[in-house]
Amino acid sequence: VQKALECDEEIKRLVLHELLIGDPAVTLINKHASHVWSRIMELTWSPPAPPIFAYVNNALRGRWVELATHETGSLVVQHLFENCVEEDTKDCLEEIFSGFHVVVKDQWGSFVIQHMLEHGLPEHRSRALSLLGASLLQYATDAQAIKSIDKALKVCPEEAAEVFVTRLCEPGKTGRRPLIVDLALNNNGSQLITQLAPMVSTDQRKRLDAALKKHVVTLKGNKAGSRIVWMFERLRPNGNNGAPPPSSAAEGSSSRRA
Repeated sequence: VQKALECDEEIKRLVLHELLIGDPAVTLINKHASHVWSRIMELTWSPPAPPIFAYVNNALRGRWVELATHETGSLVVQHLFENCVEEDTKDCLEEIFSGFHVVVKDQWGSFVIQHMLEHGLPEHRSRALSLLGASLLQYATDAQAIKSIDKALKVCPEEAAEVFVTRLCEPGKTGRRPLIVDLALNNNGSQLITQLAPMVSTDQRKRLDAALKKHVVTLKGNKAGSRIVWMFERLRPNGNNGAPPPSSAAEGSSSRRA
């Protein structure tokens, strides 16, 4: 079928007609047919162009999240973002943003969010960043969602850092302490702080440091938290010049004795 799409436009239109007369959603999630759809999205047509996406959007209304979290469907969505105008992707994007929590935590859906962050329009990237920041504690401790956070810090570091730093300084899940404390006490969550702290501006680092200082006793009573306290001490001007935190030194000494 992909060979047929290299033929005259009349043949291409016949192939497209066969795909559209049924339920496009069935072929869009088929691991073989999805490659055909990806190729179709890359084609250019002489006027009048066939109303491909009017059919596709109609068939997939309410089902874009399902497609984005499917192994092959996620590739189709990424092809859609790359090859179609904003008008054609509007319905898809709105549904993905509405189902963001499901998509970003999915094995295949996370690739869709990462693609949006790297190649999407500025307003779509900002919207995705805002959603990541809103549930930062959940996403920073989730094996799939953290990939989108990492991607954001890589492709739009300044914008992402400001969103994440602001959220980390706000109240966490209990409302009694900043979110950065909740993350610092979590082995997985503390990795985001370790990644973020050295790359942010001096002012942003001071904001994070100030949010931590009132909870030093709590943090030092936790293995992951004590490492975060030590890291910020080391990052301060005239701070610790590289000596490991006491717990790490004790661990190393015990390991050597063993």
